[in-house]
Amino acid sequence: ATPVELEFEDLPETVFTALTEKVKSIFGRKQASDDARLNDVHEAVTAVAEHVQEKLSATEQRLAEMETAFSALKQAVTDRADETSQAFTRLKNSLDHTESLTQQRRSKATGGGGDGLMTNC
Repeated sequence: ATPVELEFEDLPETVFTALTEKVKSIFGRKQASDDARLNDVHEAVTAVAEHVQEKLSATEQRLAEMETAFSALKQAVTDRADETSQAFTRLKNSLDHTESLTQQRRSKATGGGGDGLMTNC
């Protein structure tokens, strides 16, 4: 049996955990009166709404940037496909009209009436 060492790392604090701690601290005040508690709830809801609004704005901006980049990439791919198609057509036409120098030509048909050919059907 081989001994195994386990190492645990603390995860870095994320925005979500910071927001959670802020909401917990607001709700954690036990000595506040009812009016103060309602105010605390209002503050917590406001903090959550502001956080969501910030994230939504950042997401909308990122989406707009991605749409612009996608449009540019799509146009580049379309242009490249058109160029490739045109180059292929030019190459095909060129090859269709070029004689092969490595292959012998077929001998010309001399014709004939076909009198000597008969079949037994």
